[in-house]
Amino acid sequence: MNDLSEESRYFLYLIEQYALHKGINGKQALDLFEKQNLVEYIYTVCIIHITQSVWRMLLRILMGDFPPEI
Repeated sequence: MNDLSEESRYFLYLIEQYALHKGINGKQALDLFEKQNLVEYIYTVCIIHITQSVWRMLLRILMGDFPPEI
């Protein structure tokens, strides 16, 4: 699993979390999303989420708002 991109690992994490929530296995969850043509959409959302998180952190560093005060 170390050969997977950060996006792929996050995507698989989301699929597994959904499966756990629904009481099914990861393959069943993935099959469900494939039948509904949602796999590409979910993966794209993963990429957007990760990219936005990185940019938010960089912005906080540049604005002097990092590390957060405790």
